[in-house]
Amino acid sequence: MIPKNAHRFDPFDLKDLVQINAALKHNRLSEIPADYVSFLSKTNGLIFRDLELYGVLPHIIKERFFSFPDIVSYNKRYADHPFLIHKLIVGQDSQSFLVYDAPKKVYLLCDRISFQPTQVFQRFEEFIKIIMID
Repeated sequence: MIPKNAHRFDPFDLKDLVQINAALKHNRLSEIPADYVSFLSKTNGLIFRDLELYGVLPHIIKERFFSFPDIVSYNKRYADHPFLIHKLIVGQDSQSFLVYDAPKKVYLLCDRISFQPTQVFQRFEEFIKIIMID
């Protein structure tokens, strides 16, 4: 599922999930969905080409002089946007956000400027299969 040339991070500790979900809910965002938690148990965030999938911890990539944000901090930037109430940005590429819509229990690929959904995925794995072609 994860390409060999993707930049991966160590898996996160599931005991941190309660605290992270509480922080997300406090900001009127969605909790991390179960299938994304499964992904994070393999790699706590990921960078592949221009795709970034956020983990529960921030990371510094020294060789690239790059700071990779955690999912809570990244979503706080957009917490006041009406479209994102009870949703969660789990990743982005140069043109789109990948957003989990908790009320509908789907993932949306949305335009980064308008937040207009362009594709809908029932599960995170469906998105990964399309995007992660090595």
